[in-house]
Amino acid sequence: AEVITSPNVEYVGTLPIDSPGVGGAKVEHADGNTYFYATGLKGLTIYDVSDPALPLPVGFLPFMHAQNEDVSVSADGTRTIISADGSILVPVAPQSVGVHVVDTSDPTNPVLVASHGDSNHTAECADPECNWLYGSSTAGIYDATRADEGIITRIERNYNVYTDESGNTATAGGRH
Repeated sequence: AEVITSPNVEYVGTLPIDSPGVGGAKVEHADGNTYFYATGLKGLTIYDVSDPALPLPVGFLPFMHAQNEDVSVSADGTRTIISADGSILVPVAPQSVGVHVVDTSDPTNPVLVASHGDSNHTAECADPECNWLYGSSTAGIYDATRADEGIITRIERNYNVYTDESGNTATAGGRH
């Protein structure tokens, strides 16, 4: 079968460990190496991509979760955020809902350090350290400054509420 790609993209291969996989981020880690963080049905795999044509798995966190569409990584690669909204029920996967913080300061040994139970399809880091997070489904803002202590707190403000040009309170929709 023919693989359809953009003119500037060349198919090299598949990462079988993470198939089916959806989310990914390439980051220059604090340790000086370049890694690709992939989230798939089975969990989070961290690849050394010093040679992009030959990604080498260096770390893995078993973390079955529904949809596996989302991964956000701090600017220095030491913290990874995974979210799930539970739309696909996986009875054996308690991580199928929530916002989860993974300590990736040692890429060879990723460790889940905190979870918040809010269902979110995606979550994004609001700052380079991923201490503050935006949740797409809830429009929630999450304080993850104490995630290393196992604490993520949703603050009472939603980022989709704003004041329109007439001075009225309005709500944005269609977050993803």
